[in-house]
Amino acid sequence: MKSFKFTCLVVASNIASVIVTTVAIIFAWHGTKTFSTKVALSSHHRIAQECCSCPTTLVDSTTFSCPAEEGSINFTNEGAIEFFTSNSNRLCTLVQISPNGQSLKPVGRSYAGYDWEASSGEFATLDWSCNGGSSCVANLPPLPTGALYQLTSFDTPELVRNEIDEVARFLEQATFGPTRADIGNFDVANLPQAFANWVQEQQVEIPITSHRAMFRRRLNARTDVATNQGAITHPCQKGTRYRRFAFSSKDYYKFVDITTVGTKRIISIDGFVRTVVEGPVVSFWDPSVVWQDGR
Repeated sequence: MKSFKFTCLVVASNIASVIVTTVAIIFAWHGTKTFSTKVALSSHHRIAQECCSCPTTLVDSTTFSCPAEEGSINFTNEGAIEFFTSNSNRLCTLVQISPNGQSLKPVGRSYAGYDWEASSGEFATLDWSCNGGSSCVANLPPLPTGALYQLTSFDTPELVRNEIDEVARFLEQATFGPTRADIGNFDVANLPQAFANWVQEQQVEIPITSHRAMFRRRLNARTDVATNQGAITHPCQKGTRYRRFAFSSKDYYKFVDITTVGTKRIISIDGFVRTVVEGPVVSFWDPSVVWQDGR
């Protein structure tokens, strides 16, 4: 009987030991899991902090304002999107970035506080609905896979122009391009009056030249060979062209008749009058030419 009780105590002790060991293992595993979870959360938190420091962020919204400072905002939203106009001293652009990030397509722009307007190119027909207020709405088309839209702000550049730059800019707009001599002829002390004097000189003092007269004088330049332009035709034939010389390579081995009328010499080829010239006509015989009729 005592032996049986002792055996029961041993068994009970072993069972209690197993239970305690199991509980300890469970707590140990739970603590390890909790620690691992904390480590994982800390890792995700660190990654999130790193992403927040990126130069551009991907924003999910249906209303966008241009960045307050020079910078960009990326988004992939499509459909009706509201865009607030830019500040009075800033340019704001909307472009579509290709999936590889190597190219872009202009979509629209707003500058100096004006309403948004479509850019030339693929999105030139994109409708911007503006009510004359502080924002406009555009119906953006779906993006290709991997592409995104980018909203960027640019500060107004500081322009420094002196009087010489003003004169050059004026002549670039009013002529085919300035020379240093042209720029030097302006009185930079009073540019408005200098510009007015230049316009008056061009309109009143300089004689008018005719582009038409210059063109007609040089229209039918002499060519070395006969071509379809300026070919020999009947004087009254439709489309007849005239030139400043009487013969061409097509006149080889043709008979030339010269008739004198007063002081004029009428030159005809194969019975057709070719031209009328002044004064005597000097000719010579080329013995190397042999005519078929022996003459």
